[in-house]
Amino acid sequence: MSPKRPVEVRLAIAALTFLLAVVAVLGTWQVLAARSSQRAEIEAGEVSAAHLASSALASALASRLDLLSNLADNVSLSSIFKAKAAEQAKIALTLHLIYPGFASFDVIDANGRLGARWPA
Repeated sequence: MSPKRPVEVRLAIAALTFLLAVVAVLGTWQVLAARSSQRAEIEAGEVSAAHLASSALASALASRLDLLSNLADNVSLSSIFKAKAAEQAKIALTLHLIYPGFASFDVIDANGRLGARWPA
């Protein structure tokens, strides 16, 4: 038979075991809480970034559509179609310089034929 430990030693072992269990539970809880909080922050950040990006895109598209509508409704631009191809190319270049946000400009007549394109 093994000798019995004194009561004080058994109480100290029990207290140490209980303390280790409490530390393990609290540590696990803290890690899970931090992980949950971090996930919530990331999701909130992604929603904010997506909202900002969609607002910027909607604004850019609206301004481009307004510009294109104004250009299409401009009666004085109809003279472009009567111009020669070289003159149409110069006009397309000028529009490209005035509105650098557009990648290219095409002059297309009412029949759908391409008159000029900048850049060629």
